[in-house]
Order: sequence, then structure tokens, then C-alpha cells
Amino acid sequence: MKKLLSLVMCILIIGSVSCSRAKELVEKKVSTEVTKEIGNFIEFMNYGYFDESEFVEKYTLTDGKLKDLPYSQIWDLQRASANDFMNEDIEVYKILVKNHRLSNLPGNKLSETEVFIMLSDGNIMGGYSIPKLDTVGSVYSIDGWDNDELTKELKANPVVETKSTDKKIIATEVYTGYIKANSTDWWNVERNKLDREPIQTVLDYKITSINMTNEFEDFFTVSIGYDIKSVKESSQWVAGNGEDGPDNWIINKSGFADIMKVGENKYIKIKGYTGYYTRGNTYKD
Repeated sequence: MKKLLSLVMCILIIGSVSCSRAKELVEKKVSTEVTKEIGNFIEFMNYGYFDESEFVEKYTLTDGKLKDLPYSQIWDLQRASANDFMNEDIEVYKILVKNHRLSNLPGNKLSETEVFIMLSDGNIMGGYSIPKLDTVGSVYSIDGWDNDELTKELKANPVVETKSTDKKIIATEVYTGYIKANSTDWWNVERNKLDREPIQTVLDYKITSINMTNEFEDFFTVSIGYDIKSVKESSQWVAGNGEDGPDNWIINKSGFADIMKVGENKYIKIKGYTGYYTRGNTYKD
């Protein structure tokens, strides 16, 4: 009788553990909607991946949460402001990718990077990344910048708040913000540690064309045509492409911009380039 009772108890315990594990697996199962959203974002960022997305955690963002590690560090690496998502639920998913700037780090023998994608209300608003190294890797922004690098990125590519829902108008406002933020040679001053104030390099500008080239709900790519009137002594905007025009105008400049939504009515340029290489197979800055 005791043996039978022990057997029954054992079966009940095993069944309980199995049910608990099944519940855990159900909770970690990634929905079709989230899988599609992450897939679109991976395509947008041109991250070649070979692993399915995996649910990591769900938490409510609070002031207390932001004081604790690793959340304080993670939110310091966001382009989105934590204030815009306070008291909201944040879901985190992980996916292993190849085509990422951290995949080129020394020690990353497999050229792999874990990208952690953060969603709020089903929409991607940020994330972070960790390289697959032999030792424990540091945490970086979703596209591989450390804190100091991201600070400079945000200075060069500020978050722009808009009232428009038209992506072409949004792109125009975002790129205008980029030009204005780089209308001096502050980057050269900081990089070379020059003992002087930045000087103005842009006197005027014109956005001449905006065309959609890759479009999802909260992130998209545009091709941009623009003209820049630079200070005569400056060569900051000569690089890339364009033609010399009258009165120090550089005309017919063009490029691409990857733009992402990082909050309610808030957008940012997360990448800019003159060639359409991001749809290729090799990562380039």
C-alpha cells in the first residue's frame, strides 16, 4: 500500500512539473504577430539571422526598475526616452544574427551577435545587443554602439517630434533635424580635441526629393535628394556625392536614411548612407 501511495505521489509530482514546464513553454512561445514584426525589423536592419526569436522577459517600466541593473544600463543605451514608456509593459525577445557590427569584434570567432528586441504594445521601440565572445561581452545599443558612441550618435541624429503621420513629411523633418544638428564642425572639434568652439559650416539647405524605398509600420527607408550651401572654407559636406553649384552651393546630393519610430510621434535617423549597400550581405558603417 505504501509503495502504491509513493508511486501515485511520484506521478502527481512529475505531472505537476510537466504542467509547469508546459505552461512555461506556452508563455515563451512567440506569437505570429511578434514574429512578423521582428522579422520585418531584422530585414530593415539587414541582419542576416539563422535562429528563431526567443521570448526573454516581460516587465513594467518604473522609476524603481530604472535604478536596478541591468535595466539602468539597458535604458541608457536607448534612443527612446524611458519617460515615454513609464508604467508600460516592455516585452523583450532575443534573436541570434550574423550581419551586425559587433560580429566583427576581435574574439567573436563565430561572427555572431545576440540582439535583444524591445516591444511596447506590440511595437518595436528599441533594444540592445551583446556579442558572442569567449568571455562575457558588454552590452551595446541595438545596432552596436557603446554609451559614449551613442551619445555622439544622438547629437548628430537627434530625435524629432512631429505632428505628421505622412512618412515622407516625417522623413523630411528628420533629415532637416540631421542637417541642422550638423551645421557646425562640432564632430571635428570633438574627434580631434581642438581647443576652440565649433564653427558654422552650413548657411542654407534644400530638401529636393523624398522617395520611399523600404516601408514597414514603424520603421522605413527613404532616398533623399538635397542641396547644401556651405561656408566657403568648409569641406564638411563635399564628401560623398553632389556637384559644385554657384555661390558655394553643393547641389544634387543624395543618400538613403533608415528612420525608426522611438516614441509617440517621435522618430530618428538610425543610419544614413550614399549607396544602397544595406540590402546586400556585408555590414558596413
